[in-house]
Formats: sequence, structure tokens, C-alpha cells
Amino acid sequence: MREINPGLRLALDLGPVAVYFGAYYFFQDREVTLFGTAYTGVVLATLVFVPAVLLALAASWALTRTVSRMAVFTAVIVAVFGGLTIWLNDDTFTKMRPTVVYGIFGAILAGGLWFQGRSYLAYLMGNFVPLTDVGWRIFTRNWVIFFAFMSAFNEFVWRVLGEEAWIWLDTFGQLLLTFAFMATQYPLLTREWVEEEAEAAPAPVRSPPVKPKRGPRRGLTAKGLAKRAPKPPVPHICGRAPRQTRARPTAVRSRPRRGSGSESQQPRPGLRKI
Repeated sequence: MREINPGLRLALDLGPVAVYFGAYYFFQDREVTLFGTAYTGVVLATLVFVPAVLLALAASWALTRTVSRMAVFTAVIVAVFGGLTIWLNDDTFTKMRPTVVYGIFGAILAGGLWFQGRSYLAYLMGNFVPLTDVGWRIFTRNWVIFFAFMSAFNEFVWRVLGEEAWIWLDTFGQLLLTFAFMATQYPLLTREWVEEEAEAAPAPVRSPPVKPKRGPRRGLTAKGLAKRAPKPPVPHICGRAPRQTRARPTAVRSRPRRGSGSESQQPRPGLRKI
């Protein structure tokens, strides 16, 4: 996600609303004919408002490479209801647009909270607003009540108070009421806010335990240890190695040869003379 100038971000968010507000007062008492159909007031302002919303969304994507799901959903609703308003030349669809948007938001949040036991606001805003589970349930319930109020209030204004009062509500009134609602949620946010845990310090590296050397056994004296010690080798005398005694070999009598003296005439033991 790329960071952009806060002033440019504010211009992308409020620019289409300001264009819509100015277009309404510019075309309020004027009539413009397009393709054989005469358009006035809110319809002409809607004709300017829909392209402005789509251009702001495209510019936000081009600058940051990301857009919020709520911004995409709002742009789709504006395009659908604005297209019906221009196509049918009936400003009723545009005036009912906030009623439908607030009603859908409230129904989605209420369904997730009471039927699934989860908060979809935590899914959308969990990375920016860390709250406890109880805090998310209370915060979501309060938004459901606010969306229901805004949906009913929008119907009351355009049906009872008239078109000009509704233009003020649709442009800047909704924004001011939303800020006032968020101000009432400040105590809840501060009470249920979860502080980010500090990064755990790395555990110190412990060296393997060193086994202590065993001392002399108890009950043994220095004299006893000297007796147990191995005896050193006997040194050589005058640089000569000590004489080694070898086993004396047993004398072996050689066999006498034939014809050599008197011994050759003696008969062999075990043989008779013939």
C-alpha cells in the first residue's frame, strides 16, 4: 500500500460529494435536454455525480494500489441507483439510495452478530481498531442502531422536508451525523481498546552445565592416593635399555648322517638288525 498526501486523500473522498452539491445548485432552475429528454435538478446532479465517484475510485487505486471494500460497495450502489435515475428520469431512485445503502449495511452487520455470533466490523477494521471481543460486539450493535436510524431519517427528510433539505442531508448532513455518532463511541473505544503487546526479548543463550570435577574419595589419605597412582617406568642406566632375559631354547639333536663314523653303524632305535 502506497502512502499519499492527506490533503489529496481528503479531496478524493469529499470531491465527488462537493461536485454533486455544486451541480445541484447550478442546475436547480435550469433544464438541459439530452437525446430528446429534458433533465433538471437532482437528475442532472446525479449525471455529474456518478462519473465523479468512479473517477475518484480509479484515482485512489492508481495512487495507492488498494481500495476499501466499503468504497467499492458504495460506488456500485451509486452507479446502479444513479443509472436508474438517469435512465428513467426519476429522482426517486437517487433519493432512496441512502435508505438502501444504510439498510443493507445494517442488515449485514445484524445478521453476522445475531445469527453467526461474529462481528464483520472486526473483519473490516480489525487491523486499525484493536478491540476486545466484547468491545467489537457492542460496537457492531451500536452501528446497526445508527444505520437503522439513518435509513429511517433519510426517508423522513426527502418525503416530508423536501428536496433541498434532502440535498443538504445527502451531501454534508450524513457526514456530520456520522462524526457525531463516532464521538459518542469514544468512551467505548477507550475502555475496550487492546494495547499492543511489546515484542518479547530474545531468551538468553544458556551454556550447557559443566559437571564439577570429583575430588578424592572420603577416607583416603594422601599416602593411600600415592599407592594407587601408577608407578613411573624405570629409567635406563647409562642410556642403555635393561637386559631382557630370554627363554633358553631347548637343544635339538641333529640326525646323524649315514656312512659317517661309527655312529652311522649303529642301528636306529626300534629297528632290528638283519
